Amino acid sequence: MLTLYLSTLEADNDRNIFAALYKKYENMMYHIAYAILRDRYLAEDSVHDAFLKIIKYIPSISEVNCHKTRTLIVIIIKSTAIDIYRGRSRQCFLDEEALADEIDTGELPLDHIIADENYQELFTSLKGLKKEFLEIILLKYHYGYNNDEIGRLLCIK
Repeated sequence: MLTLYLSTLEADNDRNIFAALYKKYENMMYHIAYAILRDRYLAEDSVHDAFLKIIKYIPSISEVNCHKTRTLIVIIIKSTAIDIYRGRSRQCFLDEEALADEIDTGELPLDHIIADENYQELFTSLKGLKKEFLEIILLKYHYGYNNDEIGRLLCIK
């Protein structure tokens, strides 16, 4: 897949930066997307779409191991996964493999319904916040960052 992305970039420096971003952040992006979507195939689609969006930002990225770069990538993957989640919630489908996975977990279907309802209720409540406050709350409580890490990620002192 990396070759496909690299073929869209013209400059060698851009290709090197993108390859480094891909190697460093692909797994993190997948885990973030999976936490939102709870579906590995949709999470993979989300990562793919996010990398296509990241290509647009390559000229402005100078350093791969930078908090600003990581923050940009986290925001892009979250937004992409949430967009897919919203699109999925509009569709009503039943996937037999997903159903088999649900049965294998040993969890009751009611547990998933309650968790989804709680997640939707929380998400609806958080949508009313300003974007910068929402990002801080998500980084703290959803991704588990401490205050110092959040300050570094968002360049807040």
